[in-house]
Order: sequence, then C-alpha cells, then structure tokens
Amino acid sequence: EEVLPETVSINLNKSANLRYGENPHQDAAFYLPEGKSKTWCQHQGKTLSYNNYADMESAFNIPLEFSETACAIIKHANPCGFGLGENLKEAYLRAVTTDPVSYFGGIVGFNQQVDTETAHALVQPFLECIIAPSFSEEASEILKKKKNMRIISVNADYNEDSFFIKSVAGGYLYQQKDSLQEEVNNLNIVTKRKPTDNEYSAMKLGWKLVRKVKSNAIVLADKTQLLGVGAGQMSRIDSVKLAIQKVTDNGLNLSGSIMASDA
Repeated sequence: EEVLPETVSINLNKSANLRYGENPHQDAAFYLPEGKSKTWCQHQGKTLSYNNYADMESAFNIPLEFSETACAIIKHANPCGFGLGENLKEAYLRAVTTDPVSYFGGIVGFNQQVDTETAHALVQPFLECIIAPSFSEEASEILKKKKNMRIISVNADYNEDSFFIKSVAGGYLYQQKDSLQEEVNNLNIVTKRKPTDNEYSAMKLGWKLVRKVKSNAIVLADKTQLLGVGAGQMSRIDSVKLAIQKVTDNGLNLSGSIMASDA
C-alpha cells in the first residue's frame, strides 16, 4: 500500500504558454516535470486552452477503461456523451445521442485508431478537439478540412500520474488519484431480485462514468451508452431530476437502465 510521502518535491519546466487561463484576464502555462516529455502530440488546430487540458484527460481516460470500442464526449469537465459500438463510428454516434445539443464544441475521445468513416462523421459538427491513440492517414487528411479542430494522438506509453495535487488555503492538498475499482464484480446484492446480465453490464458502464462526473453526481446508463447525467448540483435529488429530464428531452429510453451515484 502506497504511503503518502513526508516530503514532496516538484521541479517543473514550462512546456507551453497558453493564450490565457480559466478566464481571459488570467495568465497560464503548461508545465512538465524535470526530464519528462509530453506523452501526447497535437497534430493540428488552435492552441490548447486551459480548460482543454483538463477535459483532454477525461476524454482519453474514460474510453481507456473499456476493452470494447468506446467513445466519450466531454463538455465543461463532465461527460455529456458516451457510447460503445461494433466500430468507432457507431460508438461515436451513440455517444452523440446522449445529448445531441450539448456535444457541440465538445472534446471527443476514442480508445482506438480513428478511421475514414469516423473522420467523415467528426467533420460535420463543430467540435473543439479529437483525441485518440492514432489516426489513419486518410482520416488525418479528412480532419484537415477543419483546420481549427485540435487533433491529438496519445502515446502507447501514456500513463496518468498516480497522485493529484491542488493549491488551497496557502498550502497544497496531495491525494491518490481515483483509480479504477472492481467493486462491481464483488457486489453484495441485498434484494430478492438479482440483476440480469444486461443490468450488470449497465452497472459496470455507469460505475466507470460516475467517477468522472462532478459531485453531486448521478448517471443513468444502459449496457451500451450513457443516457443521462446530473452533475455538480447542491442537492443529489436535483441531480436525479436533471438526469431524468435529459433522458426525456433527448427522447431516450430508460428500459433496462441503471442509476449510478457517487454517494
């Protein structure tokens, strides 16, 4: 078991200046630890913004948690779409159905190489950024049509830091990152009716996603996609209402779905 260190030393070198920080009046830059290079590469598009950096991590990490072909769409720090599919295009189009309005201007993440079919679909709406392990040559050519769209590939040796650090109250909070837990494989079922296989699959999907939603977090999901999200509400009941409202607004069906909560 990893013990929290008594001392933490971080030596950082500036990697890139940003146009501005979270708001236009704030200066910002991206830094990397001494001796470490970026584990991702931007191929085209506008300079990354402060918020792009934060959203990029979720856009890539969520699909990586699935062995199936997966697509996540991140908007303002929360997943607004997620889908599994037989192929990448199907996963993307399924992720779009979660919230066909909010995904505009989103950051789209994949866990497989982006192919021609998917690239054709990606250039139709306005999207901020596409992030994936790689892009086929044909897909790269198609994506060049949108010269402002940020295209990012992530190295195979990409590895998230195992800790998270935040400046607060004149000091720093240091904690282990919320890494994937396998609780869904060892659940204590307390009802007479046991979940079906499809419900178990939906629970695994929802449980992986709810961790990436800001508290109070509620996720409604079935075995192939995210259906509704309630994020960042002061009341958990409001998060539930919001998630159900999104499902209703977007014409999705809660049949065979589950609800995941972060508390």
